[in-house]
Amino acid sequence: MWLDKENCVIMVIDMQEKLLNAIPSKEEVIKNNEIFLKAASEFSIPLIFTEQYPQGLGETTEILKNLLKQAKYFEKMTFSALLLKECEDYLRKLNRKVIILTGIETHICVLCTALELLEKDYTVVVPPDTTASRKDSFYSWGLSLLRQEGARVMPAESIVFYWLKEAGTPQFKKVQRIILGKE
Repeated sequence: MWLDKENCVIMVIDMQEKLLNAIPSKEEVIKNNEIFLKAASEFSIPLIFTEQYPQGLGETTEILKNLLKQAKYFEKMTFSALLLKECEDYLRKLNRKVIILTGIETHICVLCTALELLEKDYTVVVPPDTTASRKDSFYSWGLSLLRQEGARVMPAESIVFYWLKEAGTPQFKKVQRIILGKE
């Protein structure tokens, strides 16, 4: 029951255009985040997104920013979003214990945020298909360390189907269309 939708928050870390330009799998990670966020919207999961030094690194890529209009926004200079007191306070106020982290880079800001969350007894889930790093070795190393430190690593689609619970419902059909790129 730890992954129940009533207990989850999605935090999108630094999906900014200038940062994304350094990511070889840029298109894939943007598309995977887009699908995940669209599907998650069907379950009313609270959303948070961060931007690292937006004055220099620009804003969140437009495709995702359009899906984050209802999300709580935090600008940061820290590598861990949880080092922002406002972000930590907001999470505490939501009173949900499972934080799903997507974004870039896996081995820096996603990792640092995950480690801080784990220290504060949150359950951290990282869908590997929604994160990336500039180098494959950094990405692999980041995922390995996340697992070692206690984060749960599972595909975004697995999370969505866990939330669905069963096939054949109107919600299942809508989410299936999103996943297949027909919505």
